[in-house]
This record gives sequence, structure tokens and C-alpha cells, in this order.
Amino acid sequence: MEPKEIAARFAAFTWHINCRQAPTKTAQAEARRFSNESWRDFLTVAHEGLGKLLLKVAKTHPHCSHHGQTWRTARRTRRTPVASV
Repeated sequence: MEPKEIAARFAAFTWHINCRQAPTKTAQAEARRFSNESWRDFLTVAHEGLGKLLLKVAKTHPHCSHHGQTWRTARRTRRTPVASV
């Protein structure tokens, strides 16, 4: 995908998420569907630099897209627990 397309999809997703008052999982599923269907409408306001940044973040943290984990939760699960004293 091109950076401008990625920025447009992100804009569509965040716009839809901000307009919904549904439970989180429902709103995210609807927003994903909306962004896949309507990203072209957001292309005129999408910023190519944002798309490049999103691509760079995705390359830096490739595990983010798997299993719905964010990089913070994925990083937390890799830590070894500290032995209690």
C-alpha cells in the first residue's frame, strides 16, 4: 500500500471510532469494515507523511498486527517475572 492510502484508511478508522458509542470490540470491527469500504473518501485529507510514519512504526514493531496485541502489551508479556523476596 502507498503511504497516502494507509493514512486515508487510518483517518477513516479513527473518524468512525470517534463517532461510535458502541462497545469497544463492536466499534473496532465496524470501524475496520468502514475504513476498508470508505478510505477513498478520506484520500483528499490524508497526509502522506502520516502514512510513512505508520509504515515505519509497523516495520519497527512487526508483531503489532498479530493477535490484536499492541506493542506495549506484547512487550509486557515478554518480561520475566521478578522473584518475590
